[in-house]
Amino acid sequence: MPSADDAVGWYEGRAEALARQYEAVPADEVHVWLQALLPTAPALLLDVGVETDRDAAWLASQGYEVLAVEPSVAMRREGQPLHPANRIRWLEDRLATLATILRLGLPADVILLSGV
Repeated sequence: MPSADDAVGWYEGRAEALARQYEAVPADEVHVWLQALLPTAPALLLDVGVETDRDAAWLASQGYEVLAVEPSVAMRREGQPLHPANRIRWLEDRLATLATILRLGLPADVILLSGV
């Protein structure tokens, strides 16, 4: 059975190509179903496994504060310049424990795991 490290390594080696694919589809199209479920902004959203975090940028543009969690250094390196919003806080952490997030003790209003 592959480990979490294997999965992160897979993203590390393909970050540039994956970033192009991920960014090619607008977040509002992917998450049209989510709109009605979101709380009124401002709210704190935890987005886990963000890749380039096209989704966090979309959420931040609507007034949300977003904790963007991505274990792949290469994917964060691709995404941060694309989405430099002040309302996005990028963090390195990983499932299943999310130890960094837990240490912060921030109560998220919504947790999004899209394509994880």
